[in-house]
Amino acid sequence: MPNTPDTLIHPAKKRTQKRAIAELIRIAEETAQKRAMSDPGLVAAYLTGSLRSENPFLGNTTDIDIVFIHAEELSIRREVLPLTPEVHLDIVHNPRSDYKKPKELRVHPWLGPELYDPLPLYVSQHFFEFVQAGERDKYFEPVNVLARSRRLAESARQTWSQLQLGQASGPNLLLGYLKSVYAAANATGHRLAHDLHLDAVRVRSPSYVEYPLSYGL
Repeated sequence: MPNTPDTLIHPAKKRTQKRAIAELIRIAEETAQKRAMSDPGLVAAYLTGSLRSENPFLGNTTDIDIVFIHAEELSIRREVLPLTPEVHLDIVHNPRSDYKKPKELRVHPWLGPELYDPLPLYVSQHFFEFVQAGERDKYFEPVNVLARSRRLAESARQTWSQLQLGQASGPNLLLGYLKSVYAAANATGHRLAHDLHLDAVRVRSPSYVEYPLSYGL
C-alpha cells in the first residue's frame, strides 16, 4: 500500500489529532443541544465541512461547521463565533422549507453533498430519515453529478464575467476573484466525487468514498 500523507504522520501526533477532533465534535454536539433547549423551533442540526474529514486542520487552525434547520426562516443566516484564535464556530441557519423536496437536493451543489454524509447533532420530526431517503437515491447517477457540477461552473463563469465587465477594485475585486475560483474548484470536486464513488463500487468498499467539496479553501 503506497504511503499517504496520513500514514506519514507520527503515531503520537495522530493520537493527539484524534483527541483534538473528538473534542471539537463534543463542542459541536453541546452547541446543538444548548440551541435546541433554547429554541423550540429547531428541527435538526448537523455537522459538516472539514471536521467530517480525517485531517481537518490547516496548520493548527480549523472551524466547526454546523447547520441549524429551523421551522421558520430566521433574519440571521450565518454566525461566526470565535472559540480560540485557531478555532471558531461557523453556523448556518436554514429554514425547513429549503429541504421540502428531497429529490431536488440531489442536484443542489451545496445542500446535496452536505446531507449525503453529515454527522447529525440534533434531530426531531424524523428529519434525516425523510430527507436522506429521497436525496441519496440516484445521487451518484451521472446526470445528477453533472447537474451539480454545472450549477457551480455557471456560478463561477458569471462571477468571472462580472469582474471583467465591472468596476470592482481592491478588496471587492479580490473577493469576487476568490468566489469564482471557489465555485470552479467545487465544480471539479463534484466530478471527482463521482469518480471516487465508481472506484469504491469496483472494489466494493463504499466507505472509501470522499466528497471533496473544497471546504475551507
